[in-house]
Amino acid sequence: MRCTARAVIAPAIILGFLVNLAKPGQQPDLTGSNAGSPGEVQLRQGYPTGEILLAKVVEHNQKREANLKFYSEVRHYSVRDKNERVRAELDAVVEYRAPGSKQFQVISERGSSIVRRLVFQGIMESETDASKGKSHRDSSITTANYILEVVGEENVEGHQCFVAKAIPRRKDKYLFEGKVWVDATDFAIVKIEGTPAKNPSFWVKKVVIVRRYQKIGDFWLPLRDETVSQVRIVGKGTLTIDHQQYRILSSHESKSPDNGRKSEPVHSAAQHSRDGLQ
Repeated sequence: MRCTARAVIAPAIILGFLVNLAKPGQQPDLTGSNAGSPGEVQLRQGYPTGEILLAKVVEHNQKREANLKFYSEVRHYSVRDKNERVRAELDAVVEYRAPGSKQFQVISERGSSIVRRLVFQGIMESETDASKGKSHRDSSITTANYILEVVGEENVEGHQCFVAKAIPRRKDKYLFEGKVWVDATDFAIVKIEGTPAKNPSFWVKKVVIVRRYQKIGDFWLPLRDETVSQVRIVGKGTLTIDHQQYRILSSHESKSPDNGRKSEPVHSAAQHSRDGLQ
């Protein structure tokens, strides 16, 4: 079980940068362009520079943070091994309240207790700490962390997007090197794909991270995270997080979703079922 735990701990480390990925930040000072992949329209006159595109993304995130007062969602966490066998799963209700409070309530879990404790619980605790300002890591897509180079245009599930190469400004395991797809109308991030800017561990040979977003009403929110790690000796491990069943309250709505009642206490994973593989 030690090897299995090692295979899934690596994705948990990598996923740390996703916690603050879309936070607002300073206005950027970036420029550049490059060649695109086969699915992209080649760069043409009239495209925004990397500097302008990142400025628009930051502006969008600032507006979202100002207007999004509450949301809840159901998350499904899953870890699969190199044979695509599910090692552990967990479902949790997540509640966000502006300006940054986030709470988790585990509603079911099954599979390896080691994976559930070290990976799923670790991710939830890390995200809770970040929402309370306890995390000092800033991995958001801002001028302090990235340079963007616009490389083309591509349609992603019906959304026309600018495609930009994301270049990290420093070697940091919580930053990534890859591409971002930005909605050409809303300037919201639609998709992120890349690898860590710094290898998080000797045991990890390669990591590929993909995050997809969805538009719900006026807001773009996470749809799915997938982290695939190639780990020495034990092979591939895959961590996925599906974001479902959103409920949203914006600044245009005056009443809270619970009509002023306090939310139920959030329980730790240790208080719920521990059936399945140990």
